[in-house]
Amino acid sequence: MSQHTTATSGRNILVVGAGPAAWRFVRAYHEGAQDAGRASDTITVLNDEPYIPYDRVAIEQLFKDTNKDLTLGDPALWDESTINLVSNTRGESLNRESRIVKGSDGVDYPYDVLVFATGSSAVRIPIPNADSAHVFRTADDVKNMVSEVERLQTKLGRAPRGIVVGGGLLGLEAAEGLKDLGAEPTILDVAPWLLSVEVDQGGGYAVNAQIKATGIDIETGAFISAINKDASGEVISVSVADSTSDEAVIHQIDADLVVFAAGIRPNDELARTAGLETGERGGILVNNACHTSDEHIWAIGEVACVLGRTWGLVAPPTQWQMRSPRICSKATKMLRSKSSISPRNLSSRVYRSLASVTAAAPRKAASKFSSQTPHAACTRRS
Repeated sequence: MSQHTTATSGRNILVVGAGPAAWRFVRAYHEGAQDAGRASDTITVLNDEPYIPYDRVAIEQLFKDTNKDLTLGDPALWDESTINLVSNTRGESLNRESRIVKGSDGVDYPYDVLVFATGSSAVRIPIPNADSAHVFRTADDVKNMVSEVERLQTKLGRAPRGIVVGGGLLGLEAAEGLKDLGAEPTILDVAPWLLSVEVDQGGGYAVNAQIKATGIDIETGAFISAINKDASGEVISVSVADSTSDEAVIHQIDADLVVFAAGIRPNDELARTAGLETGERGGILVNNACHTSDEHIWAIGEVACVLGRTWGLVAPPTQWQMRSPRICSKATKMLRSKSSISPRNLSSRVYRSLASVTAAAPRKAASKFSSQTPHAACTRRS
């Protein structure tokens, strides 16, 4: 008997990943199911966290209240009979021929349509003792930092000294969170000013001054080269170089904990291992319909390679209308209308449109876009 559904019984839609991109897709698909005649389709979501999808852009709020509810939308969505959220489970392997994803729970999950929404992970800089650093990407990451600051305060009897590596948006949020917890944070960034991707030199130096005024120290042009620990395994300092050259001058900064917030890497391992086409710098290549090199598979969110790169949680505002950060460049062609497009309604409409695309039979969808150059939007360099 076939493992796949028929047109009359509905299809299996499998979503790997349960972040904001997955939530938007599932909500849009479910809301339009009845009108589109696809009410019998079932959606299974593999979620590698213990929580129902939450707002990762707002995780800094957990520094002040680790019990704060960041759930996206109405949690009743996940109680719908046609939606199955499988928590604490990630995709371990993908067999494209049989269309099955094996989960980390040992269960085989067949699909008719597969949507990758696996997001990205924080980069751990390859330096000595990098595994001693915290990262800032998930709710549990924040909760772990809160617990660590509390432990250090009790043990040391003073404010812990925190080093935040990275001066982007996440780095600033992590530093502010540590300060709110009673730690003494210092931000290290390789650029001359903070938010170097988001603002120009003048704005950057203004940001530097404002951050310092809050009591957060800053070292720019700083390249962390090692995390140093004592005999008991506790972090005691970091080594920082003033360049990447062999003649770089290295100095030490006292530290009790370190947080990496210096970039992300798309979680494309499952797709890459299964032979899907991926970008030169990572991410799953998609065309302007978020369609991958496999007719049954789509990719959305931070794992999708668009315009030659993947996008983080937030892109510079000037890029919103000319590109489609976090999702797919389909927005710029398919979603233009007489009304203005803001970041909020742009992302919402993209997911609704993607839900409509995947509602079509895979072969019809493949045929619909066969006249377009595959991955054209992804292979152009930004």
